[in-house]
Amino acid sequence: MLMSDVLEIKQRSILEFLFKYYDLNMVTSDYQVPVFYIHGEDDWQTPYSLAHTYFDQLKAPMKQFYSIPNAGHATMLDKEGAIQRSFIRHYRSNQTLITKVIPS
Repeated sequence: MLMSDVLEIKQRSILEFLFKYYDLNMVTSDYQVPVFYIHGEDDWQTPYSLAHTYFDQLKAPMKQFYSIPNAGHATMLDKEGAIQRSFIRHYRSNQTLITKVIPS
């Protein structure tokens, strides 16, 4: 058996698990840490609406959803600068809050 055959079998079993058995709603939505989602609006692997619906249900001491236009699933590769700018804007606007959540 070739390595490519083994990889294909493993990928197939992962996809089968994700589509048949994995239920995101069974995962906790109550976090004790800050939660940040960075999501490409053109992501077809994790649809934007699904990610945003799940995010809205999350409970966390601080949470932020960063929407990156014209980016897909690999947002950090598609729009590297946009992610960096989002973090900088967030840090500047929440500097006091961040130091309270994460003691220095």
